[in-house]
Parts: sequence; structure tokens; C-alpha cells
Amino acid sequence: MPRPPLLFLFFYLFLISAIAGAAQQAKPSPETLAEIQALVDFRRSLRDPLGALTGWDPASPSAPCSWRGVACSPPGDAGDRRVVELRLPRLQLAGPISDRLAALPQLHKLSLLGNALNGTIPSSFSRFRRLRSLFLQFNSLSGPLPPGFPSNLTDLEGLNLAGNFFSGQIPRVLPPNLRYLDLSSNAFSGEIPTNVSAAPRLQLINLSFNRLRGMIPAGMGLLQGLLYLWLDGNRLEGTLPAALANCSSLLHISLQGNALRGIVPAAIGEIPQLQVLSLSHNNLSGSIPTSIFFPAALASSSPALRIVQ
Repeated sequence: MPRPPLLFLFFYLFLISAIAGAAQQAKPSPETLAEIQALVDFRRSLRDPLGALTGWDPASPSAPCSWRGVACSPPGDAGDRRVVELRLPRLQLAGPISDRLAALPQLHKLSLLGNALNGTIPSSFSRFRRLRSLFLQFNSLSGPLPPGFPSNLTDLEGLNLAGNFFSGQIPRVLPPNLRYLDLSSNAFSGEIPTNVSAAPRLQLINLSFNRLRGMIPAGMGLLQGLLYLWLDGNRLEGTLPAALANCSSLLHISLQGNALRGIVPAAIGEIPQLQVLSLSHNNLSGSIPTSIFFPAALASSSPALRIVQ
């Protein structure tokens, strides 16, 4: 019997190797199976009136990366892909957030904004070590924030919990890389943390329309990159700290509807990029500093200031 040509033999071996490799790749890794189960548990905990998650089929060869709202990392050395984003905004999803989401250890972004979620933030969320963005605004979530949240989320850059029913105090320790903090329109009480400057990269702070008391921390003046400071509609008292003038990047200060008293420091009007200063409905006294009322008249005043209330 003649020997098969050498080229045919090489082709045969290559084909067998490719089939074996494809079969091995098609089998999900234990990590992928765990992430699929975590997402299935999350879906089961919710009511989905629009059927937005009906396509979440665990038997799909591309699960979970092909599911709506799920994004995965590029394939690793073993060919597996990990869930890095879960984005399901404005889908009328209702019910509590499953604590099983914490079984997605590579998650970078979680957005569930504008749904009808209720209950509390699961305590397991404190284990999201790689999370960079968390958007839960405009739901019906309530209760105090769990221990270690968000301080344990050391990579967190954006946190938006606005428009819920959260209560209790604002955490004393914020993630060091935080840039965007919006806790507005909740029921947070107590004082603004005095060590807020421990998050030196903050660019936006919105704590408006809560039940905060006490004074505005002078330590906020250490936030050199702060652009927006909104503290409207609280019960803040004391004087407006002149240290805020050290926030040389500030564009917008809004402190309406508090119980602030005393004079407005002239240095506030000298913040170089300040465009909006809103202080109405407080108990401030004294004359308006020239640097604010006539900014064009002084070389040291803010030429950008356009709106004063």
C-alpha cells in the first residue's frame, strides 16, 4: 500500500490539532461558568416587564459576552473572556440588586441607572476592587451604605447614587482615585466628612438636597482639581470658608437654601475660572465684595464670573 504524501500527513495533523483546540476553547472555563451563574442569579432576582433580559441564554456558546448589556475583556491566554462591564440603564428593571454580582471580580463598570430597583446596596459590593464606575442613580434604593463601601473600592473614579432614598451618614473615607461624587437627592444626614481632601482627584461633588448639617469643611480648599461644588438644599451652617478660594479650578459653586451666615469672603470672587456663584436663601450678611459684584474692575478678580445669585 503506497504511503500517503507528506503534505497530506501534515494537513491531517493540523486538522486534528485545530479540532481539538476548538473543542477545548468551546468549553467555558470555571471562571466563565461562575460569571454566567452570577448573572443568571441577578436576572432571577428582578422583574423584567420589557423582556430586556430574555436573551440571556446560558447555553449560548458566546455566553455571557453576547448578552445585552454585557461587555467582556479580550480573550486571555486560556481563551476565556471575563465580564468587565454591565450596563442596563432605563429598562424598568424592578426588585433588589442581587449580591451575586460581586462574583464578577473583573467588573470595571456597573450602570443600572433609571430603573425601579429597591432594597439596599448589597454588602458584597465592598469587594468590587476593580470597579471604576458605579451608576445607580434614579432608582428606589434605600438604607445606609454598607460597611467598607465605597472606601474599599480603591479604583473607583465615578460614583452616582443620586435620586434614591439612601440614609445615614456619608462615609468618612472616600476612595483615593474618586473624581466624580454625586449623592444628591437622598436622605443622608450628619456632617460632610472633614477629610474629604483625602480624595485629591475630586472634580465634582454634588451633595445637594439631603439633610446634612454642620459646617463646610475648610479642607475642601485642598482640592485643587475641583470644578463643581453643589451643596444646595441642606441644613449647613457656619460661615463660607475662605479656603475654598484655594480651589483654583472651580467653575461652579452652588450653596443655595442652607443656613450659612456671616460675610462672603472677597477671595471667593478671585477664583480665576469661576463662572457661577449661587448663595441665595441663606443668612449671609455684610456687603457684597467688589471682587464679586464688579469682577471687571479688579485685576485680581475672576474675569469668568457671569452668574451671581
